[in-house]
Amino acid sequence: METNLLHAHKEVEHSFFQAFEKRPHHAWILKGPKGIGKLDFAKKIAGQLLTQETPDSHIQNKIEAQNHPSFLYISLEDSALQSISIEQIRKISHFVTQTTEGWKVIILNSLNDLTVNGSNGLLKVLESPPSKTVFFLIHHNGFSLLPTITSRCAALSFAPLPEEELSSQLPSSLTEAECKILLSLAQGCAHRLTDLTDHHALSLYDSFLETLQSLLHKDDESPLSAFIGKIGRDKTKLSLFLLIVERWLQGSIKEAALKEENPLFLREPYSLETLLKTHQAVSHLIISDKKLMLDARQLMLTIFFELKNLRTS
Repeated sequence: METNLLHAHKEVEHSFFQAFEKRPHHAWILKGPKGIGKLDFAKKIAGQLLTQETPDSHIQNKIEAQNHPSFLYISLEDSALQSISIEQIRKISHFVTQTTEGWKVIILNSLNDLTVNGSNGLLKVLESPPSKTVFFLIHHNGFSLLPTITSRCAALSFAPLPEEELSSQLPSSLTEAECKILLSLAQGCAHRLTDLTDHHALSLYDSFLETLQSLLHKDDESPLSAFIGKIGRDKTKLSLFLLIVERWLQGSIKEAALKEENPLFLREPYSLETLLKTHQAVSHLIISDKKLMLDARQLMLTIFFELKNLRTS
């Protein structure tokens, strides 16, 4: 999928090199939805910069393996904390002072994972960058940045990919409705679409709807217990469940507002007012979970408790 993904961002690549040739800015914020392809883009551009003076047919493999002397990758994956550590930022400071030929490239994935101390440490590096050093700072939507950082960076925006472009990546065995559901969940992000198919999102989506229907019409909580047990403490499944709930509510609200004759999400005539209130409550819970790291079981129970309000429609 990477080839198609990078092809989709050709215009962004053209904009980068056009601006870079006029003024080789040292720091670039790559902003857009998570999973849109910003990291792949940064790695590709890094390869092109690092081979400008010394051609290397294996450059992309070295970047992926993080074993090129002029390339540094900083991410949450290498931190023992729930944020990028200040020690990792200090590693950047040490890296940029090393003497190497040609360009040096640093990718930070992502600005969303920086603490206040981390942001201040990064700011110090950006204030006086060595020559021929380029930073690619990945920024996912939904998180505000320090103005002092944005003022020192150029920016590239990545828009969601068109559904017709992503639909070619879906298995041919899926029905039209199943394709629409997956594309809606993916929200224009190629990597997210891959994750959805790899983690059997359609099966979880069906289980969610069955559980909800049992609660709304039978007041039967046994399917809910089974559903929560299926997710357990698996963070990937929990994230997928939260995505499904939010997208199902968003899709239902849109269909209710437009009074669509053949709705994909809205299987019952819930009132628009009740859907909006339920969505607001559920979204608040999801945001709170990201900040407070709530207990997974309690979070799911509370979300379904809010969804039960739909039966008053």
